[in-house]
Amino acid sequence: MSVKLKDNITKVLGVIIGFILTIGCTDNNDNDGPAESKYGLIQMSENDYNPNNTSYILQDGEPDSLLFNRAQRSFRVNAPLQASITDNQEFLFRFYCPRGISNVIVWATIEGYEKELRFAEFTRILPFQEFRTKIPFINKDKIYYTRQGEEVIVPATPDIEAGDIKLRIESVDPVYQGMINVKPKWNIWFGKYSGSNWGSFAPHLAREAVALSLNMATMFSTSLFEQELDKWRGKLINNENIVDINNLKKQITNHSGFCFGRVVNVVGLGGGNTYGLGEYVYLTHYADDANGSDTPYHEMAHCLGYGHSGNMTYYPAEGGFPTICMKVYSQLSREKKLPIYSRRFLHTRRNKNLVENKSIYTASAYIIEDPELDAIDGGLSIPFTETDKAGNEGSSLSFTVSVLDVPGATVETFQPKAVHLYQNTLYVANNAPGHYSLEIFDVSSGIRHIRSIRKWTNNETEDTFAGEPTGVTRSFNKIYVTNTGSRTDVFDASTYEFITCIGTGSWGEGNFQTVHAFDVVASQGSILIRDKRKLVVVLENDVQPGTARKIPVYSRSTNLKEAAGTYGIAINDKGLIYVTAQNTKKVHIFDPKNIREGNSGFMYNNVSLGFENAPQSLAFIGDRLFVTLRINNKQSELWEIDPSNGKLLQNITGSFAEPEKIAASRQTLLVVDRGTQSIRAIPANNL
Repeated sequence: MSVKLKDNITKVLGVIIGFILTIGCTDNNDNDGPAESKYGLIQMSENDYNPNNTSYILQDGEPDSLLFNRAQRSFRVNAPLQASITDNQEFLFRFYCPRGISNVIVWATIEGYEKELRFAEFTRILPFQEFRTKIPFINKDKIYYTRQGEEVIVPATPDIEAGDIKLRIESVDPVYQGMINVKPKWNIWFGKYSGSNWGSFAPHLAREAVALSLNMATMFSTSLFEQELDKWRGKLINNENIVDINNLKKQITNHSGFCFGRVVNVVGLGGGNTYGLGEYVYLTHYADDANGSDTPYHEMAHCLGYGHSGNMTYYPAEGGFPTICMKVYSQLSREKKLPIYSRRFLHTRRNKNLVENKSIYTASAYIIEDPELDAIDGGLSIPFTETDKAGNEGSSLSFTVSVLDVPGATVETFQPKAVHLYQNTLYVANNAPGHYSLEIFDVSSGIRHIRSIRKWTNNETEDTFAGEPTGVTRSFNKIYVTNTGSRTDVFDASTYEFITCIGTGSWGEGNFQTVHAFDVVASQGSILIRDKRKLVVVLENDVQPGTARKIPVYSRSTNLKEAAGTYGIAINDKGLIYVTAQNTKKVHIFDPKNIREGNSGFMYNNVSLGFENAPQSLAFIGDRLFVTLRINNKQSELWEIDPSNGKLLQNITGSFAEPEKIAASRQTLLVVDRGTQSIRAIPANNL
């Protein structure tokens, strides 16, 4: 039963100068602790949200009973922010949008009052936020203000009902204004479809469905769409009949809505309210992804009643309804005129619940830059994180490691190829034919052999190095060993157990592949692999147990000219990446800021270091750069060079027979001498 509020409620009229200053004030009293405010305005900033008042809808793990409950999970595209009073005497809002909005005011018309009262203020509403709080005047009298600044006392009303309060949302936020002023009023909800062409539908797809529906509603409301559609008058055909453009516009605007689902075996299914898309389609509609497909508009045409005969769904070379939509949608996305104009708002490709085997990191058809997006994902460059520098701790060392230091080894079974020093632990990649291994030593006091890694178990299957071990590094308790079998095997630095591997073991440039693998370093949260063709970037956070052969490649450089040989990578103190290219006799320098997600050809700096002989391996000690140069098939030299221009500063080959791979740590240069099959450690002050 509706509550009729009493007519004798005191109203103190008059504009209150500076009433904003009084909002949220408290009365003083003689009790300990803050006094409860006499004002009823719900006033929230982002810092005021907590688990008691805020949760988030359409989040991973949300149960089907909620996701597919239309009463709890549905919205209109022109009303993505829902505000209501619940039967539990709560003020509730739900926001169906992957993008936050600012400066929202909720006005309330309470039964018994003629004028709207300023009921709630929010400086920021977050993506997919759900907010609840008790109505302030349930148990205590509260003061509110009208739009004219009139002060109104609302008495305690413990039996207030939901129907006694009507709410109205107001905001000048441009994103919000764009969404509420669209022409369509489609209802959007989610369906648990069944059948051979239907698969499971999860919250990550629901979030993309929200983005797509908001964007399409906006697109169909623009003058650009009208202009492009008008160009096709007399050219759109359905069942050999010319489509009436004016009627088509009305059909789009007046359609009741869409129930989203996920299809399998096909890319889309649509008709009436049924709107099914493949998972991949949900990911690719943005201009800065694959730049869309025709599927959303093909199925939209079916929902509008059009069949396959004509160019409303399928289209010839000259185009049709889907191509019109694709063109306009892409342009509006690039111009940031869609509410969710970039994949970066959701980053669904990175969602752990994806079921289709698609690339997490994919090249963008277009690059969309924006500070708002940078605040979400840190920017388009590598998501820089801390570099493990603990391995460089300690004083310089001087030692030699040879076959005599490996129990049971011979010159046929121990042929060191690459080396890495982490504190007092030395890692040596051994590529002796038929005896591939990683040899591990303690060098804290002399040379003590700790372990040989030759084989291991991966998913209850015995495994070995797929090719010649060629490079080794350690970072954050993981050991990385590259090999020519197009893999980089990863081991636990404490237990020496196999963790995972980067690369599939088959060479190529697929989502999870490398073209062989010749050297590896870790820097700023990235694993950098020099394969036969390119510099390959993998994010360190993606290197996790259970991911063998399925670790996604984040980015690849431009082709550095394919050739077999010895390659090296070194990182200077500024994070610049130096990479050797034997066949062109150059060292290329990459700025990690230019490495972007999915980029299939990020470039090196304009200036490369050129040499008369082929550079093989590199190492930095502070700002000093060392390089080995291949003179001929049986001879190489060790040089210090100027890192800015490649000028040869000093030849330090000395007694080395054939210096090849080098590394540096603890103010120590480590040199693999292929001529003597040994490793020498030289203090920097001796160089």
